[in-house]
Amino acid sequence: MRFMPYQDCEEALIRSWIRSEKEYYQWSAGVLGEYPMAPGRLNAFYREWKSGQKYMVFCACDEALKPMGHLIMRYPDGDPRHLRFGFVLVDPARRGEGVGRRMLGMAIAYARDFLKAETICLGVTTDNPGARHLYESLGFCDTGEREEVNCGEILLYEELQLELRND
Repeated sequence: MRFMPYQDCEEALIRSWIRSEKEYYQWSAGVLGEYPMAPGRLNAFYREWKSGQKYMVFCACDEALKPMGHLIMRYPDGDPRHLRFGFVLVDPARRGEGVGRRMLGMAIAYARDFLKAETICLGVTTDNPGARHLYESLGFCDTGEREEVNCGEILLYEELQLELRND
């Protein structure tokens, strides 16, 4: 597996991995607009973000450089000691092969060794126990913080905040 910078041409592939409205909101927390995500929306979002966020977008690729996974790393408060992972997604055809574990392991190592992050945080929905188990098995701990994600007046889900400390 190789960790490569995301390229605009990969957007259609990433969008194809989202097979349902539930998966879309679990993945995006609704920040990309309503489901289904319009073509070009992900790339536009990343371009819009450049003005206000320091972030990096990666794809985990196989030996042929075909993406198998996707994630972002960003500094939510501008402090380089604190990093947040987001938009974590694995190609459905590759789930169960350890792609997510390897991708996150590489991301954690990059964050610790190269970026020198002291903490890494991420959110996971309460109705995604498989992802939560994976994150906790990698050392992420529940901070006790909860965030409700709503669509209008309808509660979509509750998100747990997890953190990995690099002590």
